Amino acid sequence: MTSRQVVSLPVELPRLPPLRLLGVLFFLSGTSSLVLETLFTRLLSYTFGNTAYAASTVLAAFLGGADGVILSRKYSEMKLANLGGAGEAIKQLKLG
Repeated sequence: MTSRQVVSLPVELPRLPPLRLLGVLFFLSGTSSLVLETLFTRLLSYTFGNTAYAASTVLAAFLGGADGVILSRKYSEMKLANLGGAGEAIKQLKLG
């Protein structure tokens, strides 16, 4: 009977950024979002003449932007699925 030796190779795991840097990035992202929201509210209050309308418009735009990202991702995944089907059809026709 022969015995086998298992050779293990050193594997380097990818380094994650330090949590402190991640916290700073989240803080800067939230701060810039708050500054832009306040700026847009003030600018739209001149247009609408009322802060309540301006605030609701800015809030709808921010939330609509999040929905737009979700919808665009779904649309892009649908297009990629269609491209995959086209690739399969070309393979079956042996054109590619």
